[in-house]
Amino acid sequence: GDGRRIAAPGPVRGKSATSAATTTVIVACGILLRSLVGMHSPSGYGDDHSGGAPAGPSSSPLPAYGGDFEAQRHWMEITYHLPISEWYTHDPEYWGLDYPPLTAYVSYACGWLSHVLVGPESVALGASR
Repeated sequence: GDGRRIAAPGPVRGKSATSAATTTVIVACGILLRSLVGMHSPSGYGDDHSGGAPAGPSSSPLPAYGGDFEAQRHWMEITYHLPISEWYTHDPEYWGLDYPPLTAYVSYACGWLSHVLVGPESVALGASR
């Protein structure tokens, strides 16, 4: 040609700045949410189901308490030790499993991991009471 050069396309500057700003806002919101949640007691804290007796191993000085912690641990015990046919019918008055099946399988996986990594006492059926 005529001597004109065509410039190669450069990076789009506005797009990377927008991505960085979006990432920063998402991370900041996540940190804020985690901080706000961490300021409160767990669900059911202080709702003692044990009548003042220690829960689990006799070396534990803390009584059992209700709420999410107690329910999740109990669901791991149920799903790890009982056949699938009993998951939703085993003692429904005491934190009966009432979540969809996918969640029950997650409880089973967590129970298996706890059994392997922490020890069998961590998911002993009835230990969460």
